[in-house]
Amino acid sequence: MNIILMTLGLIAILLVAITVYYLVKLLKVSRSARDNASRFQAFTQQQLLMQARMDALDGEAVVPKGLLRAPESGVAAVSDAVTCAGVGLSELSSEVVFLARDSAGDVSVQMGDKPPVPLTYVLDPKLRQVLQRIVSQATLSFGYSWSILANEDNEGRLHLRRLS
Repeated sequence: MNIILMTLGLIAILLVAITVYYLVKLLKVSRSARDNASRFQAFTQQQLLMQARMDALDGEAVVPKGLLRAPESGVAAVSDAVTCAGVGLSELSSEVVFLARDSAGDVSVQMGDKPPVPLTYVLDPKLRQVLQRIVSQATLSFGYSWSILANEDNEGRLHLRRLS
């Protein structure tokens, strides 16, 4: 009887371990898919902006319908500073946030006195979503590789200042 109970206990533990293992794998794949979707969205927006710039150079002042977070009119998109609609950063941080994206596409974030960490290590889902929106806007405005300071003013506008 004890052997049967021990066997059933071991089987239950094995099933729980397998379930936890695959749940962790599923969470990692889900996070990776969200990151890839964010990168794809930024790439698509960058392509739309480049096409709009090319159309403007050809004399056609057309703004694509898919370009949701374009800089406000009057602000040059190729300058070192961009102002656009806010993303909710002021609700999460009153300080300036430093973000850097290297040529491999990896993004690091530094908030306040904390050391810089990869964006994938940010665990707060709301903060991560806001930072991904800032990354998308910075990629759209400054290209694939950049370092920026980001903050929102009292009116809710996002200000991005390119450092490199």
